[in-house]
Amino acid sequence: MNLTVTNENITVRVQEFLPVAVFVFFLSYVAFEAIHLIHSPGWEWKRTAKGCLEALAFVVLSMPFVAGVYFLASHFGERFNLDTREEAVVGRYLSMIVVIPLLIIWNGRRWKRMSKAKSPEHTPSP
Repeated sequence: MNLTVTNENITVRVQEFLPVAVFVFFLSYVAFEAIHLIHSPGWEWKRTAKGCLEALAFVVLSMPFVAGVYFLASHFGERFNLDTREEAVVGRYLSMIVVIPLLIIWNGRRWKRMSKAKSPEHTPSP
């Protein structure tokens, strides 16, 4: 088992990871906007900016998990003698297995917070 890290190896891993990171950013941003459009009417630029920042925060926080998954896929590729395409597919599936539950948890807490704020017991009476 060869786990040596070279500059070429890291460059290849980063190139494989960047499309996933952009997809995760897009997915988390769309989920943020969808939740807000359900709970509040209309579009606001401040909310869009906040959604972009929250999506960026999600990407930054999920990066170690997804990077770890790609290194795990690389290890699987070496262990089971997979070619590059098979290794990429394994990495993609493993990253989705990690990212989707993280996204559900991330947006679930926001949904719960917004539902609580909208409920009649939390609205101030006149």
